[in-house]
Amino acid sequence: MKVLLLSGSARFPSHTRSLLDAVAAELGRLGVNTVTWDLASDPLPEALADFHRAPDAIDHPQTQRFVREAMQAHAFVWGSPNYHNSYSARLKNALDTLNYDYFEQKPIGLVTHSGGIMSTQAADHLRIVARGLLGMAIPTQIVSCDSDFTPQPDGTYIVTASALQRRIGRFSAELTTMAKLLSGGD
Repeated sequence: MKVLLLSGSARFPSHTRSLLDAVAAELGRLGVNTVTWDLASDPLPEALADFHRAPDAIDHPQTQRFVREAMQAHAFVWGSPNYHNSYSARLKNALDTLNYDYFEQKPIGLVTHSGGIMSTQAADHLRIVARGLLGMAIPTQIVSCDSDFTPQPDGTYIVTASALQRRIGRFSAELTTMAKLLSGGD
């Protein structure tokens, strides 16, 4: 099983990316192969209107690699900071590059970070997008705020809030279970 994690943050270091790293580690403990696409370090070109009609025909090496990773994924995790009570333009652009063929009947986990306050609005918006792409957003979502993390000397962050660590475990198990069910147990 392969899960593609998309980090929609433009910052480095990023709480969103750190959160996705914690999810990827937990998925790894469950025997899942993961690929994290960080849209800050691996940005995609602006999605054009025709991209969603034939993503695999886009003549751009970075986009072709992204499309291959998406096609091979059994499940997805979409991660975004909360920007103006919604998700980031970088994540929107990445999703606009693809079409529902990549998401249909695949589970999608939603992960958002909202700075100093806890807000679910970005995840709520992403849930609607998942439905529009015929994907299945899993019930458990992860929403974090700054106090859930401890800064590291290198400027990165690690998840230290025990409640969030437990939620990551539940989220990862749920995503894995749903991916197995929806792919016929492969």
